[in-house]
Amino acid sequence: MHKKVHKNAQWLRFARSVHRAPVPIRTPVSAMHKMHNGFVSHSVAHRLRSPLGRPLSTVVGKMLLPPNWAHNSMMALEFIKGPGTGVARLGVLPGSFNPPTRAHLALADAALAHCDEVLFVLPRALPHKDYSGVSFLERLKLLGSAVAEHQRYAAAASDGGLFVEIATECRSVYGSDVEMAFLCGRDAAERIVGWQYEREEMLAEMFEQFSLLVAKRQGEYDAPQHLASRIRRLRMPDDWDPVSATEVRERIAAGLEWKDLVPPVIAAEVSRVYGNK
Repeated sequence: MHKKVHKNAQWLRFARSVHRAPVPIRTPVSAMHKMHNGFVSHSVAHRLRSPLGRPLSTVVGKMLLPPNWAHNSMMALEFIKGPGTGVARLGVLPGSFNPPTRAHLALADAALAHCDEVLFVLPRALPHKDYSGVSFLERLKLLGSAVAEHQRYAAAASDGGLFVEIATECRSVYGSDVEMAFLCGRDAAERIVGWQYEREEMLAEMFEQFSLLVAKRQGEYDAPQHLASRIRRLRMPDDWDPVSATEVRERIAAGLEWKDLVPPVIAAEVSRVYGNK
């Protein structure tokens, strides 16, 4: 086993300088744990290719990550679904997805009226939380399963956790001209606009890179007049306030019914993962 891990590690190092090609090669997670929590670090994963010029794939649990990762030299999105082609308007939904809920999907579905594709993003490092309880890999697998059957959804892990970092990673994949909107609720929009930034200009600079689509969450969000062109309300057909990842976890812990809060396709896996915590 040690020889096998060593051999794969050598292949990964060699692959950094190779450019293109054909048959995916499965790389055991055990060979990569040292590098980035089950993922190859961005310095190694940049355009991963085998010595034959073939794209390398990796395994997350039982999930095979396809060889369609996209990277830049500093930060890297790693896709478990997508990205789509010809995307001119991109909606980005970052979150901790602990677990993914029907409200997440409803938010993305409403955004499709304004976007060609919605990208769900799970950051490897969360800005204000850590991965306690359910791991990054378990959440990523649940997220991939939740969006798998939706043609206009994509899902990826990001290196950065801040919106501005995620936006930079998205542009390295979708192009510098993509029109980008981050999806969030009223509470998140208030935090973004009200944050004490290092420089007064930082908020305006940030909104030059992307806009916000803000859903009602315990009330509507009224954008400041000077940001009204960059912050738009996202109309949701139903009231999703009662549905949250926190509510799912609390109901599971209390032995109450919870399955109507998550996409049916992941209910069994959520029960297994969260029921054992």
